[in-house]
Amino acid sequence: MFELPENALRCFETWSRTTVSIHGYSNEYELMLPVSRTKHQHPFCMHAKRMPVGSRCVATDVQTLGSEINRYRNGGIKRCPAGVMEWFMPVWDGIQLQAILFAGVRSAPPDWVSGVPLLDIGFDRRMTPAGVAEISPGEDALVLEGLAQLGARLKQFFDQIRDNGISDYRNTPRETLIRYLICRHYQVPGQSLEVISKALSLSKSRTLHVIKEETGQNLLELLNTVRLNNACFLLRSSLKPVHMVSEECGFGNISNFFRLFRKRLGMTPLHYRKQNFQKDAK
Repeated sequence: MFELPENALRCFETWSRTTVSIHGYSNEYELMLPVSRTKHQHPFCMHAKRMPVGSRCVATDVQTLGSEINRYRNGGIKRCPAGVMEWFMPVWDGIQLQAILFAGVRSAPPDWVSGVPLLDIGFDRRMTPAGVAEISPGEDALVLEGLAQLGARLKQFFDQIRDNGISDYRNTPRETLIRYLICRHYQVPGQSLEVISKALSLSKSRTLHVIKEETGQNLLELLNTVRLNNACFLLRSSLKPVHMVSEECGFGNISNFFRLFRKRLGMTPLHYRKQNFQKDAK
């Protein structure tokens, strides 16, 4: 959610001419990035996942790659079931996987031989798109190195948030402080406003106005974004019942959770879990 990681992502995308998505395996990545960053946003990927081959795309990302990621500790390129190429880079905390970054897409030139580790599980040539730029000579290694640097930048940011938090409220920009405190206190209704008003030394009514001025959203909108981010993470990475996910994420009632989830994600929580469940997430 914070400006720093999103700016880093956009800089990389501009430089590499790719679109980045992130599969988080820790709460920090899931809570503090937009839900849109957890999905492949490249137009071809979005089209392919609506096709019959789409279920294989999800299986490749969250099952095949997830189960073999230790073979690709320094990243590589995968050829998706639709035949396009995408860079990937795991982010590690020692031996613990924190996230996998994806950047794509490209097509492979004739007789192309990868200069970096390649995960190729087979693809349907009939699905290979026209008009996708080919990987140029040397680009495979160059973009992978850039993706490694992006991963290190994100890890540094999220490690600092997790380990140290924001200790000096006086020198922290208001928007960053507001978003940080919401991420820390979103689960208990009413707690975020209490904590933010104390941190800003403002009345609760004035705090609500400041939140809108600084972020462009009201407190409830910001809370629901964080709650939905965490709900998506729990649905993908655990077998917790939906009512428990709703309660753990701070939603007032399950009907409200279903309504907001369908509005934001375009499907029910159970449908989302079926499409995205990560059996090896923990």
